[in-house]
Amino acid sequence: MGDRYRVSENNNTVLLNLHNVTRDDAGHYTLTAKNSAGEARRAIEIKVDGAGSDVPVFLRRLTDLAVKVGTRTRFLVEIRSSSEVTVSATNTLRCRTV
Repeated sequence: MGDRYRVSENNNTVLLNLHNVTRDDAGHYTLTAKNSAGEARRAIEIKVDGAGSDVPVFLRRLTDLAVKVGTRTRFLVEIRSSSEVTVSATNTLRCRTV
């Protein structure tokens, strides 16, 4: 089952551990238990927070700036996302992707 999945058993209790859960782990699973008398099945669904749409979230709001010609300024933002984010700044003269 790979390094991220571990199955352990103790006194008729079976434990399935998923380590380092990713969005790919979300979905429907069927658990099957078998013995000499037959088998039993149960379907479960694992939902992973952040699964599906992973829209970036601005944690710090940008504010308007007033600057003097010839000076330097910067925009400070905080963004939360579980995947890589591309940020770009656009004005009417040019666009620069960082």
